[in-house]
This record gives sequence, C-alpha cells and structure tokens, in this order.
Amino acid sequence: MVITGIFVGIVVAGIIAFSVPSSLETAPLGQGITQAQAFGYLVVIFGTAGLAVASIIYLIMDRISNRRIKEATAEVSEEFEPETKGK
Repeated sequence: MVITGIFVGIVVAGIIAFSVPSSLETAPLGQGITQAQAFGYLVVIFGTAGLAVASIIYLIMDRISNRRIKEATAEVSEEFEPETKGK
C-alpha cells in the first residue's frame, strides 16, 4: 500500500513536469531548468507526499481493522481420536 502511494506520487510528478513547457525558452540567458530536472525535483516532492498520505491511510485502516478483532480460545477434546494412516 505504501509503495502504491509512492507510485502515484511519481505519476503525478510526471504529469505535472511534462505538461508544463520547459522554462529554458522563457528564462533570461537560458538559465531555466529542463523538464527532466523538474521531473526529478517533483518526484522527490510528490513521492514523499504520496508516501506520507499512504502511510496515514494504512494506519487508519489498521486501526479500524483492529477494532473488529475478537478473541477466541480453543480447547482440545478428549473424545477426538485422530485417524492414523495405514489402518
């Protein structure tokens, strides 16, 4: 589940990085950043955010599932005789 959050963050970073035109053409003296550099920065940011969100969702789901757990005990019955193979 946590890996899914990181993957979603990487996909969002790719969509944002490659949907916006590169700033090299608009920056003065060509001092902008390339789309690949922007993608790298955004992967770090959105990957970390995806990890955090997925971790929180996982903890909430774990807490909810722990509320539904019921304790059970089992006792061995003296009447039961296990079958043996070969007879």
